[in-house]
Amino acid sequence: MPNPLLYPEAVDRSQEIGQKLAQILVTLSNAQVVHNFDEVHILGMSLGAHIAGIAGHYMREHWNMASKIGRITGTY
Repeated sequence: MPNPLLYPEAVDRSQEIGQKLAQILVTLSNAQVVHNFDEVHILGMSLGAHIAGIAGHYMREHWNMASKIGRITGTY
């Protein structure tokens, strides 16, 4: 069972993790592994859903990506 005392730390790091996920996606695009972000689907559960959204937002705001992530699914 996860330690609930660590959850606030995970929340504090979610921005950083979302940015890292965005960097990974941009790196994959630059390496021509991902050719079209419309075909990318990020799935996150609970805090992972927030991280997925942060990654999508960060890509648009900081790398001026022309296309959006095709699909972001969040669940609880």
